[in-house]
Amino acid sequence: MLAPATSPTRVRLVTPAIPQEVSVGAPSCEPLLQYELLKALSHLSPSLYEQASRECGLTLDQAHALVKRGEIVSAARAMRLARLIAHQSNSNEIFSEAGRSLFTTLYHRLPLLLRMMMRALPRSLRTRLALLTTRHMAHSFAGGSGHVTVLRQRGRLYVSVADGVFSDRLETITGAYDFYRAVFETMCQQLARAQYKVVAVKHARARLNQCCFEIARDA
Repeated sequence: MLAPATSPTRVRLVTPAIPQEVSVGAPSCEPLLQYELLKALSHLSPSLYEQASRECGLTLDQAHALVKRGEIVSAARAMRLARLIAHQSNSNEIFSEAGRSLFTTLYHRLPLLLRMMMRALPRSLRTRLALLTTRHMAHSFAGGSGHVTVLRQRGRLYVSVADGVFSDRLETITGAYDFYRAVFETMCQQLARAQYKVVAVKHARARLNQCCFEIARDA
Protein backbone atom coordinates (compact mmCIF):
# COMPACT_ATOMS: atom_id res chain seq x y z
CA MET A 1 0.00 0.00 0.00
CA LEU A 2 1.28 3.40 -0.95
CA ALA A 3 1.89 5.90 1.83
CA PRO A 4 -0.32 8.98 1.69
CA ALA A 5 1.25 11.89 -0.16
CA THR A 6 2.39 14.74 2.04
CA SER A 7 3.56 18.23 1.24
CA PRO A 8 6.26 20.17 3.09
CA THR A 9 4.46 23.43 2.26
CA ARG A 10 3.20 25.19 5.36
CA VAL A 11 -0.24 26.72 5.49
CA ARG A 12 -0.07 30.43 6.25
CA LEU A 13 -3.01 32.15 7.88
CA VAL A 14 -3.52 35.69 6.64
CA THR A 15 -5.31 38.22 8.81
CA PRO A 16 -7.66 40.38 6.72
CA ALA A 17 -6.85 44.09 6.57
CA ILE A 18 -10.45 44.93 7.45
CA PRO A 19 -11.71 43.36 10.69
CA GLN A 20 -14.49 40.87 10.10
CA GLU A 21 -17.58 41.11 12.28
CA VAL A 22 -19.00 37.94 13.74
CA SER A 23 -21.43 38.13 16.62
CA VAL A 24 -23.91 35.37 17.29
CA GLY A 25 -27.35 36.71 18.16
CA ALA A 26 -26.74 40.30 17.03
CA PRO A 27 -28.90 41.68 14.20
CA SER A 28 -27.35 42.61 10.89
CA CYS A 29 -26.95 46.12 9.53
CA GLU A 30 -25.51 47.98 6.59
CA PRO A 31 -21.94 49.12 7.41
CA LEU A 32 -23.04 52.68 6.64
CA LEU A 33 -24.65 52.78 10.10
CA GLN A 34 -21.45 52.17 12.05
CA TYR A 35 -19.52 54.41 9.64
CA GLU A 36 -21.79 57.39 10.27
CA LEU A 37 -21.62 56.90 14.03
CA LEU A 38 -17.82 56.88 13.87
CA LYS A 39 -17.78 59.91 11.57
CA ALA A 40 -20.00 61.92 13.91
CA LEU A 41 -17.76 60.89 16.81
CA SER A 42 -14.60 61.98 15.02
CA HIS A 43 -16.18 65.38 14.36
CA LEU A 44 -17.91 66.10 17.67
CA SER A 45 -15.86 64.06 20.16
CA PRO A 46 -12.36 63.22 18.83
CA SER A 47 -11.16 61.78 22.15
CA LEU A 48 -14.12 59.40 22.34
CA TYR A 49 -13.55 58.45 18.71
CA GLU A 50 -10.03 57.28 19.59
CA GLN A 51 -11.39 55.26 22.49
CA ALA A 52 -14.19 53.79 20.39
CA SER A 53 -11.76 52.81 17.63
CA ARG A 54 -9.61 50.93 20.12
CA GLU A 55 -12.49 49.21 21.91
CA CYS A 56 -14.39 48.28 18.74
CA GLY A 57 -11.32 47.54 16.64
CA LEU A 58 -12.57 49.69 13.78
CA THR A 59 -11.25 52.96 12.40
CA LEU A 60 -13.12 55.43 10.22
CA ASP A 61 -11.10 54.38 7.16
CA GLN A 62 -11.83 50.70 7.77
CA ALA A 63 -15.53 51.44 8.25
CA HIS A 64 -15.58 53.39 4.98
CA ALA A 65 -13.90 50.48 3.19
CA LEU A 66 -16.68 48.18 4.44
CA VAL A 67 -19.26 50.63 3.08
CA LYS A 68 -17.60 50.56 -0.34
CA ARG A 69 -17.61 46.77 -0.33
CA GLY A 70 -21.34 46.83 0.28
CA GLU A 71 -21.47 43.78 2.50
CA ILE A 72 -23.96 43.41 5.33
CA VAL A 73 -22.26 43.16 8.72
CA SER A 74 -23.18 42.38 12.29
CA ALA A 75 -24.73 45.29 14.17
CA ALA A 76 -22.70 44.44 17.29
CA ARG A 77 -20.21 47.24 16.71
CA ALA A 78 -22.93 49.81 16.02
CA MET A 79 -24.67 48.80 19.24
CA ARG A 80 -21.42 49.07 21.18
CA LEU A 81 -20.73 52.49 19.68
CA ALA A 82 -24.22 53.62 20.69
CA ARG A 83 -23.60 52.58 24.30
CA LEU A 84 -20.35 54.57 24.37
CA ILE A 85 -22.01 57.64 22.83
CA ALA A 86 -25.02 57.47 25.17
CA HIS A 87 -22.86 58.38 28.18
CA GLN A 88 -21.51 61.58 26.60
CA SER A 89 -22.87 65.02 27.48
CA ASN A 90 -23.31 65.84 23.77
CA SER A 91 -24.78 62.47 22.83
CA ASN A 92 -27.87 64.07 21.27
CA GLU A 93 -25.67 66.05 18.87
CA ILE A 94 -23.66 62.97 17.90
CA PHE A 95 -26.71 60.77 17.27
CA SER A 96 -28.49 63.57 15.38
CA GLU A 97 -25.52 64.32 13.13
CA ALA A 98 -25.12 60.62 12.35
CA GLY A 99 -28.81 60.35 11.42
CA ARG A 100 -28.74 63.39 9.15
CA SER A 101 -25.57 62.32 7.38
CA LEU A 102 -26.77 58.75 6.92
CA PHE A 103 -30.05 59.71 5.26
CA THR A 104 -28.27 62.27 3.07
CA THR A 105 -26.12 59.42 1.76
CA LEU A 106 -29.19 57.26 1.16
CA TYR A 107 -30.89 60.13 -0.65
CA HIS A 108 -28.00 60.51 -3.09
CA ARG A 109 -28.06 56.77 -3.74
CA LEU A 110 -31.57 57.05 -5.17
CA PRO A 111 -31.89 57.19 -8.95
CA LEU A 112 -31.69 60.74 -10.27
CA LEU A 113 -34.86 60.21 -12.29
CA LEU A 114 -36.81 59.35 -9.13
CA ARG A 115 -35.54 62.43 -7.32
CA MET A 116 -36.43 64.68 -10.25
CA MET A 117 -39.88 63.11 -10.61
CA MET A 118 -40.66 63.65 -6.94
CA ARG A 119 -39.89 67.36 -7.19
CA ALA A 120 -42.69 67.75 -9.74
CA LEU A 121 -45.32 66.07 -7.57
CA PRO A 122 -47.75 67.88 -5.23
CA ARG A 123 -46.60 68.00 -1.62
CA SER A 124 -49.04 65.34 -0.40
CA LEU A 125 -47.86 62.86 -3.03
CA ARG A 126 -44.21 63.75 -2.38
CA THR A 127 -44.70 62.98 1.30
CA ARG A 128 -46.38 59.64 0.61
CA LEU A 129 -43.71 58.58 -1.85
CA ALA A 130 -40.95 59.78 0.49
CA LEU A 131 -42.34 57.66 3.33
CA LEU A 132 -42.77 54.64 1.06
CA THR A 133 -39.19 54.98 -0.19
CA THR A 134 -37.88 55.39 3.34
CA ARG A 135 -39.72 52.26 4.47
CA HIS A 136 -37.93 50.30 1.77
CA MET A 137 -34.59 51.69 2.98
CA ALA A 138 -35.25 50.90 6.65
CA HIS A 139 -32.64 48.13 6.75
CA SER A 140 -29.98 50.74 5.98
CA PHE A 141 -30.66 52.85 9.08
CA ALA A 142 -32.60 50.53 11.41
CA GLY A 143 -30.78 47.24 10.85
CA GLY A 144 -31.91 43.99 9.30
CA SER A 145 -34.65 43.40 11.86
CA GLY A 146 -35.94 46.98 11.92
CA HIS A 147 -39.01 48.16 10.06
CA VAL A 148 -40.93 51.39 9.62
CA THR A 149 -44.69 51.75 10.11
CA VAL A 150 -46.74 54.72 8.88
CA LEU A 151 -50.12 55.51 10.45
CA ARG A 152 -52.66 58.25 9.67
CA GLN A 153 -55.05 58.83 12.53
CA ARG A 154 -57.55 61.66 13.01
CA GLY A 155 -55.83 63.79 10.41
CA ARG A 156 -52.40 63.27 11.93
CA LEU A 157 -49.42 61.44 10.47
CA TYR A 158 -47.35 59.13 12.65
CA VAL A 159 -44.27 57.08 11.84
CA SER A 160 -42.53 54.54 14.03
CA VAL A 161 -39.35 52.48 13.88
CA ALA A 162 -39.74 49.07 15.47
CA ASP A 163 -36.84 46.78 16.45
CA GLY A 164 -34.32 49.37 15.30
CA VAL A 165 -30.65 48.96 16.15
CA PHE A 166 -29.79 50.23 19.67
CA SER A 167 -33.44 51.00 20.51
CA ASP A 168 -33.79 47.89 22.69
CA ARG A 169 -31.95 49.15 25.78
CA LEU A 170 -32.84 51.83 28.29
CA GLU A 171 -29.33 53.27 28.12
CA THR A 172 -29.56 53.90 24.36
CA ILE A 173 -33.28 54.48 23.73
CA THR A 174 -32.88 58.27 24.06
CA GLY A 175 -30.07 58.21 21.51
CA ALA A 176 -32.23 56.10 19.22
CA TYR A 177 -34.93 58.78 19.34
CA ASP A 178 -32.38 61.47 18.45
CA PHE A 179 -30.99 59.35 15.62
CA TYR A 180 -34.29 58.35 14.02
CA ARG A 181 -35.82 61.80 14.43
CA ALA A 182 -32.87 63.23 12.48
CA VAL A 183 -33.40 60.57 9.80
CA PHE A 184 -37.05 61.59 9.29
CA GLU A 185 -36.31 65.30 9.51
CA THR A 186 -33.77 64.91 6.72
CA MET A 187 -36.27 62.83 4.76
CA CYS A 188 -38.80 65.68 4.97
CA GLN A 189 -36.25 68.27 3.87
CA GLN A 190 -34.50 66.39 1.08
CA LEU A 191 -36.91 63.79 -0.22
CA ALA A 192 -40.38 65.17 0.54
CA ARG A 193 -39.14 68.77 0.15
CA ALA A 194 -41.75 69.95 2.64
CA GLN A 195 -41.65 72.02 5.78
CA TYR A 196 -42.55 69.51 8.46
CA LYS A 197 -41.45 69.13 12.04
CA VAL A 198 -40.82 65.71 13.50
CA VAL A 199 -41.87 65.39 17.13
CA ALA A 200 -41.13 62.40 19.34
CA VAL A 201 -44.21 60.71 20.78
CA LYS A 202 -43.14 59.15 24.06
CA HIS A 203 -45.33 57.16 26.38
CA ALA A 204 -45.48 57.43 30.15
CA ARG A 205 -43.97 53.98 30.40
CA ALA A 206 -40.77 53.39 28.44
CA ARG A 207 -41.40 51.17 25.43
CA LEU A 208 -38.30 49.49 24.12
CA ASN A 209 -37.86 48.42 20.51
CA GLN A 210 -40.08 51.18 19.20
CA CYS A 211 -39.50 54.89 18.51
CA CYS A 212 -42.63 56.84 17.54
CA PHE A 213 -42.90 60.28 15.93
CA GLU A 214 -45.53 62.65 14.64
CA ILE A 215 -44.81 64.39 11.34
CA ALA A 216 -46.66 67.70 11.39
CA ARG A 217 -46.64 70.75 9.19
CA ASP A 218 -44.42 73.44 10.62
CA ALA A 219 -46.61 76.45 11.38
